This record gives sequence, structure tokens and C-alpha cells, in this order.
Amino acid sequence: MYQFAPVTDRIQTMRHQVRNRVIQFDAERALLVTESYQKNEAKPPILRRAQATYDLCAAMTVRVDENALFVGNKARGFCGAPIYPEWEGGGWILPMIRNNTWTLREDGCYHNPDHEELKLRISEEDYNSLCSIAEFWKTRTISAAADGWKPRGYEELCSLAACANDNIHKPLMMMSAGHLTPGYEKIIRVGYGAIRAQADEWLNCHVNDLMGEDARKCLFYESVVITCDAISLLIHRYGDACRRKADICGAPDRRKELLRMSEGLDWIAELPARNFWEACQSALLYQLFLGIDSKIPAVAFGRFDQYTWPYLRADLESGELNRKQAQELVDAFFLTAESFYVPAMPAVAIITGLGNTYQHTTLGGIDPDSGEDATNMITYMALESVGRLSLHDPTISLRINQGTPDDLWACALETSKRVGGLPLFQNDDVIIPGLIKQLGFEPRDARNYSVIGCQEITGSGNDYSACNGVAPPYASIHYGVVLDMAINNGINPFNKAQCSVRKGRLCDMNSFEAVQEAYRATARYVTRAQVSINNYTEQFFMEFATLPALSISMEGCMESGRDATWGGCKYNSYGGTATGLATVADSLTAIRYLVFDQKLCSAKELYDAVMANWEGYEELRQQILHS
Repeated sequence: MYQFAPVTDRIQTMRHQVRNRVIQFDAERALLVTESYQKNEAKPPILRRAQATYDLCAAMTVRVDENALFVGNKARGFCGAPIYPEWEGGGWILPMIRNNTWTLREDGCYHNPDHEELKLRISEEDYNSLCSIAEFWKTRTISAAADGWKPRGYEELCSLAACANDNIHKPLMMMSAGHLTPGYEKIIRVGYGAIRAQADEWLNCHVNDLMGEDARKCLFYESVVITCDAISLLIHRYGDACRRKADICGAPDRRKELLRMSEGLDWIAELPARNFWEACQSALLYQLFLGIDSKIPAVAFGRFDQYTWPYLRADLESGELNRKQAQELVDAFFLTAESFYVPAMPAVAIITGLGNTYQHTTLGGIDPDSGEDATNMITYMALESVGRLSLHDPTISLRINQGTPDDLWACALETSKRVGGLPLFQNDDVIIPGLIKQLGFEPRDARNYSVIGCQEITGSGNDYSACNGVAPPYASIHYGVVLDMAINNGINPFNKAQCSVRKGRLCDMNSFEAVQEAYRATARYVTRAQVSINNYTEQFFMEFATLPALSISMEGCMESGRDATWGGCKYNSYGGTATGLATVADSLTAIRYLVFDQKLCSAKELYDAVMANWEGYEELRQQILHS
């Protein structure tokens, strides 16, 4: 049996704090962003957004928690949660309080109902602050422009209730695409100073010389300069906070630790990481930066063991760290990452899971250059962090191949015994050829794939993969509903909405081929309608929801002068959630078998039974179940 290393007292304390958190929303980010937007309304949207991020980084609270090995906080309090007014105005909490779902208690905070598993609250002061900015954002959210006019056919798509576009009154743009793996390796190895210098050099070379597409590139590179200044300023502020903490610290060892942290933070604010701690802290702070810059839903950590291993190997060889110290850092990395959780409204949280940060982390796999198995010490230590600390988030995927060591299998299985469901196993021998064949990935990029969100496969730091559409969650189609419409002359039997495609009713179809054609035509129409709406909203993302904070790390963007939302990344893939395909396959098989092959019932009998939801047709239902 694989033996896990013991957990230090400090990590046990951190785990207890994270697992027993009460998440408090606060209005700090919302107020700072609102103030910035008010001052910069006349600026182009890409610069207005970058400036808002800079103003946020200049004034937001920075925390250094007791005994913390890494810094990073999204809001004022421990495990606090910010509000994104540019996307959601005053946020979804305001109606919860106004309709008395959340109640004011003796501590001066509004709390969510006691029966909800996740404990949430917001102070009365912060609630009032959110109310004060709600009017400003009513017509200024990122979605407002897209909501002002919709293409012909949108009403029909919503009425069909066959996809996530099922309510014409919902905002069309609720968050960035965000199902991707940023370029952590670039941030760690290159540093913000060099990225800023690259943008600045282009701008200086094009003073009074903007030709063709240069004007658009100029806006992009200006946003990069502001963005790099923002993250550098934020990291320096964390360094200052560590020094202030050290000044009042009475414990010599902790004071020394805080001073090392401050020195390291000042270094990585602009320069490449030099050691394992700096590499881990760089990844965490870049992840945090992306999270405060935009409402971006599923930013994965990618191949954590691969991009940090060179730094740990050097530290071990120099004697700077031993394995026990390194394991504590890995433990602290994942606990810090788990504290970045931002809760969704209850209806969404039920679907996505409580505490799910979508910071999917990929371990193992092969070396992108040699093609050999790339398992290293951090691969084991990251799995041990999950197993020893019983962490269900961030989600962990383990890439396996023919060269995966037996010891790693043992470690992974022991982790799964303790946690259940983690790690997820991803087969390199199947996935890599698929990426080359289906998405046109170069072999090196395919070997360097990572896993994101709900197990979507993506490139690492080079792929703007809108796996759930450019405007999540509007890329989900319920194909079982599509089949119901296909066999009912285009009418959804659940709500009687009529689709433009009308291929007759099942009882009028004389062959299984006619059933297939009806389904194909209806599915093609609904899918194209949904893609059309995504194409429509994509235009607004390119204008109002650019992502310079992401683009600085993505291969292709800095080289081309194009934001990730403009197609600047090396790869730009798109996808959706095909809900119910197995149900469709089973249903079509049943129709063919029952009606056309074995003739156990007529098409009209089956049609009438389905339309009646089997009420009054129990005998036929039992016959079918036992056929």
C-alpha cells in the first residue's frame, strides 16, 4: 500500500479554516470598479476595462493571513467573495435580501437560510453599498449592449426551451468564456516586466505610424501596459504587507519567513521566478489576478507539476528545500487555491456543486518534447495533498500512458480510496492523437494538453477554448427535447412552442429513415440557431469584454497584437454541451425496434403514449420495458 507523508500542524490549521469557512461577500471590488468606470466612461472599452483593473489593484485590501505560506485574496475577509457589477450590477444577492430569503441577524449581516449547506453572508453596510451603485449599472453592464437588440429568430429559440436560451429576459452575456488553461509557464519564466516591455516597444515603434490594423493593435498593447502595471503594483503591495506583518511579528522564525516572502514578492512582481516558492506564488497570484479582473468561470491551473518541477528540482539540489518542506508548500498551494471560491446563486450551485472553483489541475502525462513519461516528485506530492487533506477541489486529473510508473498508480488509487472520484484518469494514448487529428494541434502542443472544467481537453497557454460557448451557459442543447419536437411536427410537447422545422408526427412517418431525417433536420436547425446567437454575442465580447489580463500569457496574442477574444491565441476552439445524446440514441433504437423492425406496436400507439407521458398506456409501457 502506498504510504502518505504526515501533515504538518500548520497545514492542519489551514485546512480547518478553509473547510469551516463562512463566505462573506463584500462591496469593495464593486465600489472600486464602479468609481473607475465613472471616471473613464469616455475611454475605449478595452482601455476602460484595463484601467478599472489597475484602479482595483491599487486600492483593494491585501491580506497576509496568520501562518500563511502564500498570499492572495479576492475580497477583504478570509475566503471572502467579490461582486462583479460590470457583469451583474448589484449582484444576485440584492433580490435575495429584498424578498427576505436572506435575513438580517444580530451580527449586523444578512445570512442565507440555515438549511443551505454553504454558509454565506454580507454586512448591512456592504448591502447598502451595492444598492447605491445598482442604478448606475442598469444600462451599463457588459450585457446591456447585446440585450438592446437581438437578431430575428431569437424569440423562437427561447420559446422552444430546447437549450439554455430559454428565457428572453435573461442577460445574453453573463460571463466570459473562460474554459481554458492560461499560460502560467510564461508568467513564471518570463515575468510581467518583460511582457510589458514587449508591448511598450511595439508602441514606441509605432508612434505616428499606425497603418492598417495597427490602430487596433495599439489599443491592445496599451491595455497590456496598463494590465502589467496593475498586477505588478498588486504584487508589490502584497510584499509591503508582508514587511508590515514582519515588523510587528514577535516570533523570529515567522518574521524571517515573512521577510523572505516580501523579498520574493517584490521580485516576481516584474521578474521571472527563481525558486519553487516563487513559481507557486506566481501561479497563485496570476490565477487571483484573472479572477478579480473579470468574471471568468473555469480557469484551470493546467500542468502544475510540469511547470513548477524545474524550480523544485533546483531547490532540492541546492539544499534550499527538502521534501517535507516542499510537500508543505504543495499542500498550502491547494488550500490557498480553494479559498478563491466565489459562490453562485443557489439554483446554479446545486448544479455545479458547493465549493467547486473549476480550477482543474492536470498532473502526470508525457514530456511535450521527448514524448517520454514526465512523472516527477510534484506529481506524487499533489496527489498526496488531495488524499491526505481530503480535498475535493481543485479537481485533479491524472494523465496516464503506457509509461506511467506503478508507484504513481498506487498513489492515485490510494488517493481515490480516501477522497472518492479523484483523481480523474485521462488517457494520453487516446487524447493526444485525437487533438492532432480533430483540432489540428501540433504534436508538441497536443502532448502538452491539460484538462479544464467538466473534463474538457484544451491546450496549455495557447488555446482560447470556449468549450461552453463564447457566452456561458448558452451552449447547452437538450437533444431529448429536440427529438420530442422532431416526432411532433416541430412542437415541443412540454410547452406547445412551435419550431420552424415541421417534419410531421411520428404516427405519419412510414419509415425509420423518415424519423431519422426529422430528427436530423430539427437538431440541425436548433443547433445552428444556438450557434448563431453565440456568434452574435461574440461581437460584443470583442468590443466590451476583452481579456488583456489573460492575453498577456497566451501564445499568439502578444505576437499578433490581438486580444484572446479577438482570435489572438494560437488555437481557438468552440464547443457546447450536448445534453441527452444517450437518451436520443436509446429512443431512436426503441422506435426502430418497436415500430419498424418487430412491429410490436404501431407508430400511432407509440406516439400517443409518448405525448400522453404514458398516462393511460401502462400496459404498453410494461410491454416495451420487457421486450
